[in-house]
Formats: sequence, structure tokens, C-alpha cells
Amino acid sequence: MGPDAAKFTQFLICRDLRTCEIGQYKYVLITDQDGGIINDPKLLKLAEGRFWLSIADSDVLLWAKGVAATVGMDVKISEPDVSPLQLQGPLSREILRAAFSDETAALKYYRFINYDWNGVPLKISRTGWSSELGYEIFLCDGSKGDLLWEYLMKVGKPMGLHPGYTSSIRRIEGAMLSCQADMTLVNNPFEMGMDRFVDLDTNADFLSKTALRKIKSRGPKQVHVGVSRLSIMYFLQIVSMLMPSQFLMGMHIRESRSPSERRSLLRLSKDLFMLSLDHLTNPSLVTFIGKYSLTHPAALPNSVTKFLNVML
Repeated sequence: MGPDAAKFTQFLICRDLRTCEIGQYKYVLITDQDGGIINDPKLLKLAEGRFWLSIADSDVLLWAKGVAATVGMDVKISEPDVSPLQLQGPLSREILRAAFSDETAALKYYRFINYDWNGVPLKISRTGWSSELGYEIFLCDGSKGDLLWEYLMKVGKPMGLHPGYTSSIRRIEGAMLSCQADMTLVNNPFEMGMDRFVDLDTNADFLSKTALRKIKSRGPKQVHVGVSRLSIMYFLQIVSMLMPSQFLMGMHIRESRSPSERRSLLRLSKDLFMLSLDHLTNPSLVTFIGKYSLTHPAALPNSVTKFLNVML
């Protein structure tokens, strides 16, 4: 927060914030001077000159303080006393309505409101880390955590509410990436297919702008792709016809290839083979997010590489 809060927040991320309204969420990427992804938080604009970053699994506070110490902007950075709770699932709207009000249940996607729950300050948003309808409840008084939890469980129990955990299968099916799992500091937005969250044409300045322009100009060295169940089966069938030699884990690997090429192909074959087994036992898994390097294109025949480019 502070006089330069908007300017500083924009400097941290590569998405244009000028159209962000008070009460609105934005999915953003915090990128470093080389274009690497530090974090992919959700940004909340609380007021003019005041922003929250609801971060993923990496340290952003120290990074932001370090940047602030060098850019000379008038901004105060701190970690608020906030405890987020996710309410996710097909009946989450009805549970929220019963627990609080029609106003909270009517929230539009990626919007939030301030809500006073019997004197307990909350921020409620229509967001969540799942592919389901869902909401996030930000408790702004840590001493009331037990009270809020027990209240929601009581209200939601008749509708089948029960404690849960983050479901990797659901977020993968929803093509939702996980920071520190699918992407780390060595990855940039163009590798991850996140071009739409990079605004290089904006007049606003941000830390990674020069680096990301260079990356976009030369093209990414590797790409993060989604592989559908149907694509996998076609892929395995075509590769088995194009590479007749040693059969290994659902694919054929030519003995004449170099060790590095064989290792690259083996990694790919292992992933695809295990995925095909998973599909046989788990029909609900429709989409798999996989990352395959394009730095060794010789590991696959041209015909297979072209097939990958078309199908993936």
C-alpha cells in the first residue's frame, strides 16, 4: 500500500493492471529480470493504492521487499493477518447463501466483497483452486478461525459438506497449473502457454519486460503441453508403426540413437506409457498436463515430431 502501490505492483508483474477495478481479482504472474516465474498469485484490488497478492508456494514477501529497496518507490509491503478458506463444489453457492447472504452467493467470477459476519471481518470471493464452482473466504481475524470453521461445517452438513484437500486430478483436468510443481523459476510464461497474461504492448513498465520481449522474439526453448486421452492412444499407435525396433514401455527406441537422445525418448515413452495405464484404471482423468523438452528434437523422427506439433 502507499502512494506508489499501483506503480510498484505493476512493476512486479507482467500483466497490465490499469483496467483492474476495486473489488476485482486478477490472475497474474510475478516474473524476475530474466522472465522466470517466481509466483502466480491472484491479485485483489482492495482500494486505490492498496493491493493484496494471494500467493502460491514460493516466497514473494522477501522478493517484493528486495525490489522495493532498489526502485525508490513510496510503498509499504507487509503480510496481513489473513486466513483463507476454500469452499468448493457444486453446492458451494447454496452453502454460502445459507451461511451468509444472497449478496455473497451472487458474486460474479473473479470478484470479491467485504463482508461483516457478526463483527468478524471477511473478504469473500468467487474463486478457488479447482475446476468446480467455488468461493474463497478470507478471514481477517485469526482468533476467529475455529468459530468460522465450525459454523460453516454446521450450515453445510445437511448439504453434504465435509473437510477436503486440494485435488490434483481436478485441477489437472481443469488445466490449472501448480507453482513449484508444473513451473518454477527456470520457466517463463511463453513456455507455459501463458502468453495471455503477458502484456508487452502496454506503456506500463515492469521488471521482466525486456527479457520477455527477447524470449517472445526468439521463441521458447521448451513448451508445456496438455495431452488428451485420445491423443495418447493415437500417438502410441503411430510411433509403434514409425519406429519398428526395440519395444520398450509402449514405444520403440532405435538402438542407433545417441545416449542423450535415447534418454530423452525414454522419459517421454515412460510418461506416456504410465499415462495410458492410468487411463485404463481411471476413466475420469481426461486431461494430463505434461512438460516435454524440445531441446533434443533429433530424439524423434520428423514425422513423429510433426504429429506431436499437430496433436499437442
